[in-house]
Order: sequence, then C-alpha cells, then structure tokens
Amino acid sequence: TQPELEALFTSFRNLASPTLLLLVEPISPDFDLSTETVSRPHGSENSFSHPHRHLLETAGWTVEFEEVQELEHRWMLMLASA
Repeated sequence: TQPELEALFTSFRNLASPTLLLLVEPISPDFDLSTETVSRPHGSENSFSHPHRHLLETAGWTVEFEEVQELEHRWMLMLASA
C-alpha cells in the first residue's frame, strides 16, 4: 500500500543514508508519473502503480534518473539517492 511504501522509503533514508535505491516497476499504461500523487491498483492482478518520484522526494530522496520503457508492458526505472 502507499502508506507502507512511504514508511519504507523514510526508514531506508534514516537507517542507511547515504544510500542509493534502484526501482524497476511495472506501471499502468494510463498512469501519469509526472502528475499523479496517489497509488492505484491496475490490471487483473491488482498490482499497484505508485507515484515513486513524489513519494521519494516527499521522504527526502533525490531522484537521479528516471525512465519509462515500453516493452511487453510499461516499466518505470528509477535511481534515487539519500
């Protein structure tokens, strides 16, 4: 859930700073990574699309790299530092 992910990002920053975090996540085809701020389920498995940049920056991280790849599905790749 979004609250659990927010707590995880804050914990990582507090416990392991300085650190890097690499995320590779499937995202919904209609999820706008630049404007959405709330996680929402998608697909037949009810997987979540999360607004990773928003959540990381709110938790004190700096996004160093972000890219979306359209392969068989839509994937978000992100590298952040704290």
